[in-house]
Amino acid sequence: MNLDFKKIEVLVDKEITKDNFSRIYIEPLERGYGLTLGTALRRVMLSSMPGTSVVGFRMQGVTHQLMTMPGTATDAVELVSNLKKLKFELAEDKLEKVVFKASKAGIYKASHLKLPKGVELKTPDIDLVNVLGEKEVEIEIYIKKGRGFVQASEHTATLNVDNLIGVDGLFSPIKRVATSTEDIRTGDIVTHERLVLDVETFGNINPKEAVMLSAKIIKTHFDFFEDMKDRLTEYEIYKEKEKEVESINNMTIEELKLSVRSTNALTGAKVRTVGELRKMTETELADLRNMGKTSVDEVKKVLTSLGVVLGDF
Repeated sequence: MNLDFKKIEVLVDKEITKDNFSRIYIEPLERGYGLTLGTALRRVMLSSMPGTSVVGFRMQGVTHQLMTMPGTATDAVELVSNLKKLKFELAEDKLEKVVFKASKAGIYKASHLKLPKGVELKTPDIDLVNVLGEKEVEIEIYIKKGRGFVQASEHTATLNVDNLIGVDGLFSPIKRVATSTEDIRTGDIVTHERLVLDVETFGNINPKEAVMLSAKIIKTHFDFFEDMKDRLTEYEIYKEKEKEVESINNMTIEELKLSVRSTNALTGAKVRTVGELRKMTETELADLRNMGKTSVDEVKKVLTSLGVVLGDF
């Protein structure tokens, strides 16, 4: 079906593009499509782009965010707020640890962090902690790759780090996205429009790549529409499941491709199908001639791969 849309161009304004900021034009679009595409691209860039975030920290003597931090004029709540502003780039997809250590009094920035190989800091000017100079202060900060927003409690529960104080993961590498539209005229008549995207990142992805990746994410979701099906009723789902189970029950023992010993033991006991096998308990199976523990375990493993078990029929 020919919908007669004009071919769209995506253009980067080289004069305005600098550092981590780009202005990108998408044109020509049918009237109204600027808002449609702009909203989708902006939403994906701000919420779904992969990136890196601080996910937690630990410090001796500090067990939760409401405690004061020994040797500093910075409490844990303020530290967490500062940690959420940090942006890194990781060479590998694994949990990384960076360390802050200082004993002299002063306000220390993120640039004072000790970074391991493969970790690059993109926000060195963020204030981190105010050290009083009374004792050495050491803080371990954990970072990892992720996508979107992940709550601190999930990091505490899933990361294998003792005494970790979780930090909400803000993984988006996008600092700001602004959208606007401009009319495209032929003479005095508005025929089409262009979408203008102003994209600013934290530096661990360039704006052009961010727009391309967000478009790919959207396209991937729309590709699933090509496999659109009718939604089944509960009864139809039940009948489909019943049909599937019946098919499994009618499988012959030979179709299970068990070892020769297990197959011979079952056929020798006149067990011909999976349905007949499922009527047996594990004890009854083990009592069959030549059916040792290894053969019983083999049968159970094969049945599990089919989604059924002994004695459930």
